[in-house]
Amino acid sequence: MANPLAELQALIAGKVALRGVVFSIGPERMKIATQKGMYEVQNDQSIKVGDSVTIKDGKAVKVKAANNAPVCFV
Repeated sequence: MANPLAELQALIAGKVALRGVVFSIGPERMKIATQKGMYEVQNDQSIKVGDSVTIKDGKAVKVKAANNAPVCFV
């Protein structure tokens, strides 16, 4: 198990990029579900609900999906 204080320091320093999916968009902020929990970041008009994003330095950047990736339903 990782040290929570070390994880917090890495997040604050901007050394960790988190991946997640946008599940809610408000007028100024959007909510992103990640493996580490929910994060709120500044709204970016080019990102929609359901988009995969990377959170870096408090901003969400859209992740381009591979066109040839297989889709599996569970």
